Amino acid sequence: MTLLDKFIDKALEDQYLFDMLEKVEKNYANYFFENQDALEYLTDKEYFDLLRFSDILCRSDNPDARNISYKLSVYYMIFIKKIHLSNYFHQMF
Repeated sequence: MTLLDKFIDKALEDQYLFDMLEKVEKNYANYFFENQDALEYLTDKEYFDLLRFSDILCRSDNPDARNISYKLSVYYMIFIKKIHLSNYFHQMF
């Protein structure tokens, strides 16, 4: 087992990651349904932590870990970069 595999296993067992993922998913649902009053803004530390988790998990052979990483990347694009998915995918094709 490599050091990266140990980081991945530790990340997948970390309750903080799943608490933050739940918070971001709720924010996305509120954003999607235009419920701006219910948005819970993340701190800079929380954003950096989620990006760190995403970076670690994207290198995994475990599809569940990569899926979490992809989710975090998409949420980052929506909330931080203010890129709407329709515009992003429109530019790709």
